[in-house]
Amino acid sequence: MSSLFRYSLPGVGILISLPLLVLLPFIPTTPVSTVGILYLLSYLLLVIGMICAPWQRGHSFVFMLAGSALAFTTIAIRTIIPPSGTQMNLITLPGPSGPRLLNRILNEQDVVLFGAQVAPYLGAISPSEETSLDSKFSQTFNEMKIAGVTPLSPFLTTYLNQQHPTAFDALVAEPDSGTPPESGIIFLHGFGGNFTLQCWLIAQAGYSIDAVTVCPSTSPDGAWWNSDGQTILKETIIYLHQRGVKRIYLAGLSNGGIGATRLADPFKNDLMGLILISGADPTATITEMPVLVLHGKSDERIPVSMMGQYASAAGMNAAYHLFEGDHFLLLKQADQVQKVMIEWLRQQESKSQ
Repeated sequence: MSSLFRYSLPGVGILISLPLLVLLPFIPTTPVSTVGILYLLSYLLLVIGMICAPWQRGHSFVFMLAGSALAFTTIAIRTIIPPSGTQMNLITLPGPSGPRLLNRILNEQDVVLFGAQVAPYLGAISPSEETSLDSKFSQTFNEMKIAGVTPLSPFLTTYLNQQHPTAFDALVAEPDSGTPPESGIIFLHGFGGNFTLQCWLIAQAGYSIDAVTVCPSTSPDGAWWNSDGQTILKETIIYLHQRGVKRIYLAGLSNGGIGATRLADPFKNDLMGLILISGADPTATITEMPVLVLHGKSDERIPVSMMGQYASAAGMNAAYHLFEGDHFLLLKQADQVQKVMIEWLRQQESKSQ
């Protein structure tokens, strides 16, 4: 190791340590998965090795080698043997095939929990939205772990702009009825991308009617109404039809709800009803299908008036429910929201039989 190289390493080490320093205050209060701990440890070893390189040449090399070996070993194991779940898994459509390599590296829990800690400082979450958010995230991820939900997430390929009609990530939650499902729910994510946690919250209602829930991914902005988004929805519907699913309900959150209202008419022959959570476009062609509209009274992102206007235009076809909640209604009021969705889905199923 040349002297010039060794003396340049501390600067590199300090530079790459900045994200770690940002996360450091949150580590004691944030539940970290085993794989997250391994990555943090490898990161720390690498940084220490770089910073002490000019003065501890031998020790520096050992620290950097250990950190690199730990990171690469963890990545290799996750890539070769990706973790799976018993109730929900990540696949690639329209194949279908297994999870893409990039999505095998990290656990969603680590990204979401640390992201929720940092987001208020970046202005991405308001002070009122921040209330009880961390605890709800932690509680839900713990429930998902117990239930056997995959720890994987499509967020990495989403932010690398890898969601296209020819290859897109989809989360699939299978009912445990033991028979091929005849009902299905397609959930359209909102701005920020697709997350396993949101899909699982929707799937809880789907289990009540033995439905398979599929949550496809599009661009991070959740613009389902553009050409790629529409084609991804079409491919998801084809996937369900190929599995023998006869009745499909289209659900959407935030921008996903707006997308669902805009795509309801073009896909009306394939759908049985809509579930709109914290998002709808009252200027879209109003569907004649049954619609469930769910919204939080304190939502700072989507006005209550917008949801009310859509529900009013849908008339007798709409069931409109306002909750004491904000834009994170699906997570924070999960029990109440799921109860309403379950009742509505059972009503629709009884009508179709």
